Amino acid sequence: AKRDLQISRVSEAYSSELGRLYTEFHRWLRSSFEVSLSEHSSKRLVNRALIKYVQFLYEDERPVSIARKSILSVQHRYPRLRTRLGPAWDSVKSWQMELPLRMRVPMEPHILRSIFVWMIREGVMRHPTDAGIWLPAAVGLAVAFAGLLRPGELCGLLRKHILVPSDSPGSC
Repeated sequence: AKRDLQISRVSEAYSSELGRLYTEFHRWLRSSFEVSLSEHSSKRLVNRALIKYVQFLYEDERPVSIARKSILSVQHRYPRLRTRLGPAWDSVKSWQMELPLRMRVPMEPHILRSIFVWMIREGVMRHPTDAGIWLPAAVGLAVAFAGLLRPGELCGLLRKHILVPSDSPGSC
């Protein structure tokens, strides 16, 4: 049976992970400060506890994702706090600002070149009758990569969207 999306806003597996992280946070809170949270805990108390926990995770060199999910676990358990944990989230943002920015490369350049050469070869040597498909596909792949296009943007690309040197006034 499918879950009711309004009653259960997260999957069972994710809910289980959040529950585990909440238990870990709550256990740390009780052992460190002899404090427990409840549905009636003030937002100020919860924020202070989470800020200290995020600081602990940071100093312990744990992944920042644990801090994010720990805050989410509290929001999941106590929905009334969902929009009231800004100070705790600020600690996570501060931590994230220290982390090196890593852009995910959609495809390694050597793989792109290999696919490009393979597509040209397919269009010229193996399937010359289909060159009208293989060659534009190869060029499209290279253009998409160089222009950081998403697949949908590449599919909608028309000649009028591309400016080449000969389009400029005064060019040869």
